[in-house]
Amino acid sequence: MATSIFAQTNYLPVPDDLIPPDDPTLFETFNAQIKHQYAPLTYTLHNYLEYNQGGTIYRDEDYNPFDEDFTGYEEHKRFLIENSANPEHFAKLKNQIDTSNEAREILGRASITKQIVAGIFDPINLVALPFGGPSIGFLRSATRVGLGVGAITAGQEAMRAPFDPTNQKYEVPANIGLGLASGFVLGGAASFLKYTPKERVKIETAKRQLERDAKNFAIEKTTLTREEFNQRVPRTQRQFGKLSTENLTKQLNRIDKQRTQKQNMLETKNVEVEKIRDFVESPALKDPKLKKLHKELDGLNITERKLLKQFQDIVVKYRAFGVRLSNWKDSNGVFQIAKIQKDLANTDFDFKGSTLKQDVKTYKTIKTKLDKKNKEAFKLFSEQEQAILNAKQKVEQDLSLTDDQYFELKLENDLRYMEDIDDGLVPIKQDENVWTKSPFNRLVYTPLKTLVNSNAPNKVKMFGLDLAQDGGFITNLNKEGVSLGQSVYMRQFPYKGEVADVYMKLQDLWAKDGEKNLTRFLTYNVTDGMNKMTRMGKQVKAKDVSFSDWAKNVNEQRMNKVKSDSDFQNQAMQLLDNFYDKWEKRLRESGLIGDDVFYKGRKIDLESRLDQYKTTRDSLLKEQKSRGLTDKQLQYLNDLNNDIIPDLQTRIKNIDDSLAQPKVMPPNEEVFQPRFWNKNYIMKNRAQFERILTEWYSSKTGRNIVEANKDGSYTTKRLQDSEIQTKVKAITDTIIGQDDIIAPENAFYGMGKSKHFRHRTVEIPNNFQSSSGKLFDFIETNPLATMAAYVARTGPAYEFNLKFGGKTYKDIVAEIKDASVNAKVSREEMNSYVKDFTHLYDRVVGSVLKNPDRLNQRIARVLRTAAQLNYLGSAGIAAISEPAKIIFENGYKNTFKGLMTGVEAAIKGQTAGRQAREIILSGEALDIILGTTHMRLVDDVTINPLASGAWEKAGNATRNAFYTLNGLAPITNALKQWSGITSQHTIIDTALKLANKTATASERTYLSVYGIDGVDARKIKKLVDEKTIEVSDRGLYFANTEAWTDDLLTQKFRSAHASNVMNTIMMGTPADKPILVDGVVHLKMKYARFFPGLKEDPRVKGYARLENAFLGLPFQFYSYSLASVSKVQNAFSSGQGKNRAMAAATAMGLAYYGNYLRTNVFGGGYVWDKLETNDKMMRSFDYSGIMPLYSGLYYEAMHTSLGVGGPDISGGLLKPKYNVDDRGLENVIGLSGAGPSYFFDFANNSFELAFDKELDYSEGAYQFIEGDRGNALKGLMRQLPFARIPWWKQYVYDISNSIDRNVD
Repeated sequence: MATSIFAQTNYLPVPDDLIPPDDPTLFETFNAQIKHQYAPLTYTLHNYLEYNQGGTIYRDEDYNPFDEDFTGYEEHKRFLIENSANPEHFAKLKNQIDTSNEAREILGRASITKQIVAGIFDPINLVALPFGGPSIGFLRSATRVGLGVGAITAGQEAMRAPFDPTNQKYEVPANIGLGLASGFVLGGAASFLKYTPKERVKIETAKRQLERDAKNFAIEKTTLTREEFNQRVPRTQRQFGKLSTENLTKQLNRIDKQRTQKQNMLETKNVEVEKIRDFVESPALKDPKLKKLHKELDGLNITERKLLKQFQDIVVKYRAFGVRLSNWKDSNGVFQIAKIQKDLANTDFDFKGSTLKQDVKTYKTIKTKLDKKNKEAFKLFSEQEQAILNAKQKVEQDLSLTDDQYFELKLENDLRYMEDIDDGLVPIKQDENVWTKSPFNRLVYTPLKTLVNSNAPNKVKMFGLDLAQDGGFITNLNKEGVSLGQSVYMRQFPYKGEVADVYMKLQDLWAKDGEKNLTRFLTYNVTDGMNKMTRMGKQVKAKDVSFSDWAKNVNEQRMNKVKSDSDFQNQAMQLLDNFYDKWEKRLRESGLIGDDVFYKGRKIDLESRLDQYKTTRDSLLKEQKSRGLTDKQLQYLNDLNNDIIPDLQTRIKNIDDSLAQPKVMPPNEEVFQPRFWNKNYIMKNRAQFERILTEWYSSKTGRNIVEANKDGSYTTKRLQDSEIQTKVKAITDTIIGQDDIIAPENAFYGMGKSKHFRHRTVEIPNNFQSSSGKLFDFIETNPLATMAAYVARTGPAYEFNLKFGGKTYKDIVAEIKDASVNAKVSREEMNSYVKDFTHLYDRVVGSVLKNPDRLNQRIARVLRTAAQLNYLGSAGIAAISEPAKIIFENGYKNTFKGLMTGVEAAIKGQTAGRQAREIILSGEALDIILGTTHMRLVDDVTINPLASGAWEKAGNATRNAFYTLNGLAPITNALKQWSGITSQHTIIDTALKLANKTATASERTYLSVYGIDGVDARKIKKLVDEKTIEVSDRGLYFANTEAWTDDLLTQKFRSAHASNVMNTIMMGTPADKPILVDGVVHLKMKYARFFPGLKEDPRVKGYARLENAFLGLPFQFYSYSLASVSKVQNAFSSGQGKNRAMAAATAMGLAYYGNYLRTNVFGGGYVWDKLETNDKMMRSFDYSGIMPLYSGLYYEAMHTSLGVGGPDISGGLLKPKYNVDDRGLENVIGLSGAGPSYFFDFANNSFELAFDKELDYSEGAYQFIEGDRGNALKGLMRQLPFARIPWWKQYVYDISNSIDRNVD
């Protein structure tokens, strides 16, 4: 029997430490790779923040690193000695080395395949996929993404290697190679995921055709604005309307080529003129030594040899000049001047005479010859110069004629292109890229996105874009460089800038009137704030009155036409007059207010449209009799009969009434001034208010009234005594019942000059006084609040009127239905288009909420305010990553030039201050002035600049103070000024490139989304050439729009400027947010019929409109995140922006630092240091603003799942942001929004404090257990408003912890 070999050799088992460990799993490899790449940076940043002072390690005085034990760390001894500050720090450095070695050891055991696969999922490497973009074909896509990842990896290694004490010699190139391999695999895989083989072949063929077409078509797509296009005449009546498109394109290209040739000829002539003038002004002929030498030699008393040397030097200069002249050619290429200068150029000057007198004689002979020849030369120069100038003038004339031909042909080309867009031959849609096609983007349904990506006719899509485009929504036409113009929403911003301009000038006059030195920080009136503090409890002198009281007094004097004893107050009144006079002119010119001539013209237009709709109706009726109508046609016929045609007939009748009736002119109403009622004051003093109204309507003039009829028309009548009290009571009830006091129909604008929008409910003049009191007491007289409210509603109404050619909302809805019927889309689709347009309209004009005073709205306002005053304490710190977006928009170099200019503006003012002021004139960086900082983070559709109730005023004041103390207001203002300084340069610089035909495709897109076209670019170039647009010492363009004389260009530039800043320092716009965010749901009638009480929306057929503020609460803090979907993710993926990789890296770095500040510096240091590297990186990504909506939803899903006992969706890779154990119901309630979550916590703590019982979920269901009043008090204290402000948050937590320890 055989014996076992093990028995024969006395076998012993192999020790465990000699058995090779198992290969690491893919998850372990990924975790090690993240630690290896990012741990050195995080450790270094932490060490710098914790132990660095003044650029060097701050070492404890009694600490000697040589005393430490270096066993096992001998090769890192130098690193540990040089960098350790104390024993604790020494231990952390050893831990850093251990972490790096452990990660390196795992990676060493992992296969190359696992390392490549793990590298694919590195968050930074994934940046190269959507932003570098997978391409068509495996190899091309793999190469593009591979190079992108390789470039990013190289940047990572450049940041990692210097801070990794364990870095090896060949590690950097090896890691870069691995990055290239990961990117190669990732890109190649993405190409197969993105396109099928057939699709790739088809797209490649189409792309090559596009490239060929692009070479043959270099003309701008269009330079027409939508307003200009709407005023076109039919093609058959146009000069080149009969030309075929092919011939039109050929002629346009031919003329454009001739223009280029003539422009080059003109440039050549300009060079020739400069060149000949350079010869004439040659410094050789003006040498002072020459004049002195002539004078001395003419005396013939030369005894010193040194003069001869000087003489020789001058002759050499003469000869050199002669050589230059000999090379001059005239316009025909003939060397005319060379013939005259031949002797001069070839003369061999020999000064070797036996005596000085002979040399002098030689000199005189040569001098005479030189003088003669040069006189002849300069004569020819003058003749030649004039010939060139004449030739230049002829070229200019020829170029002018060619330009005229070009622009006539170009106009026809532009009109046809726009007509093709309207006809659907060039379909409008959102730019398609990796991001817009992804489910992440499609998850966010916004009315504008839904409308533009629908099957709607282009005309309908343009209605939505013309209304609500914000410069961040990129269409396929924008990608081609086509500007679709600026929307109503974009063009209202400069009006806010006008308010701010008047406001700041009023502050200047207030300071001068009170003999104060005005100090502003950002837009804070520091002087006024200090004065209020110093005079608390004291009697206020006339010179010490606050700015707001001074402004109210000035406005009251103005409305009463009272001249002040103070010149400064009179200047202030003139400022306000100028502001409203400008608006009266605008409204009169646009027809919102008008004279008889305007209304007669408007009547002709309305009658024409009425005839068109009647023709359509008759056609439908005829078709109904012959073969019947579809449901969609029946609905349209019903709308024509019951809505569209009656509305036009009523408007025509109103014009007839207006033309026939004498104007109702209240006496003494000579000032154009909006009137907004102080509803709360009227409610408190109703009896007095009604007495004032009674006295007015009892007067001779007051009895003449205009009343609105149910059909929308107006009639005039004279009040009888028995009707006065009924009228007064009805007016008072109407005012008190107003939901929206700043709506245009609720404001009176002064009828002494004109009627505004429509007849007003109360024709009593603003300055009316009676024995019962003054009307002033019942209206808003603060000029800033009044101007802000006026512009908030009148601005959009005015721009809507301009954009749509005087048409109303109802007119546009009628055209949407008409276009939809002609396009043969379904009835449901047509109703959907109306729904989306209607909601966009409500957002833009500021009337989303129809019942803002309902109980659910008031409760929601309280919940929203309470939540933000507690949860957003660190919002200012969270904004620290936003400079990355400025880099993305403007480039790294210009961003930091803008930063230095902004700092200089704050310190010195002058030109830098004017550069910073430009964004204020454009209508942005006004968050402090208007109290709208919170809207960056909080969706609030109820903001009202005329809040008059005690709670409203207190709430606004508290909120403004909160956002000042937490830093968000000043940081936002500073960031917007920084962005404004930089972006005005970027817009101008890019416009110059467009004017010079050197703009890249992305630069053309950049300008087009902001409504800047080729015509605008050439105008901007002219302003630069004329030095109207200035250049700062740092090389940044300063727009200086106050010096521009083209009002339309000024408005356009400021609108683009403000929109760009708003898209950089982001907040949600009407284009960014789903309808549900506003607390509104449109439910289709086929479902609404199951809910009693829901009726069809009279404005949106086929839908019932449900408005409830609780529906919007889950999205309270999503304004910024929703904005980022189009402003960041889509912009990155569409190829827009500059330094995208640098911007992403900067965002991550700043977010990391912000998290460190929020937790370690202001949070007690109990969180950040305990986090793993992967958690730190993910938290930094979450706060970076790169994808905040999706990272936020990811964490929310994780918390909810863990809170109800579900799985960890991160697979253990990440930790939740807070303790979610045994908090099932609380986590579910958290899904309903910050407000309900705050209320739940507050109620729980209050209940526990009152009854010493708390709800427990540890057993999977809620039950009451013994409470802890100390813990409840701690929770309530931390829930107080302002409790989480960073500057004292830790003190609040320490005190609350102490209470918890000492209270049972």
